Amino acid sequence: MYGLDSAPTALKLSQEWLEKEDLNAELQCGDMSELPWDDSFFDAVICIKVINHHRIASIRITFDEAYRVLRTNGLFLVTAMKNPPPTNWKNGKFAEIEHHTYVPTEGHEKDVPHHCFTEEELEQLLDKYDILKLIDESPNRHRYVALAQKKA
Repeated sequence: MYGLDSAPTALKLSQEWLEKEDLNAELQCGDMSELPWDDSFFDAVICIKVINHHRIASIRITFDEAYRVLRTNGLFLVTAMKNPPPTNWKNGKFAEIEHHTYVPTEGHEKDVPHHCFTEEELEQLLDKYDILKLIDESPNRHRYVALAQKKA
């Protein structure tokens, strides 16, 4: 098992949890748009509640990186915030920095981009894959869950 996060604190918490559960994983600090693994390295890539924390140009690169490190027929599980953003985002505490990308202007995620995907946009980003499942979790979670397979 492998893990990647750009936040050293998150990696420390992950390592503590792994040790508590008597599990092992190779954790690395880095950017998801520059994955440190070889081509066709993984059978599966899981990206939960994180891919939307970039501007769209970097998100496109991240989708390409996931494709690069997956083996043929490998699985890609990804969650993505849904557009339009939740209604409470329109109360002046967020600024739109590019089309469908918002940043909080206060709080613990201040200045962290949040891209909100349309279903069509997500399908376009997954065009190199066979989409096995695409679930809209609204209204409860306001996100999409996609399971895709790298084409042979």
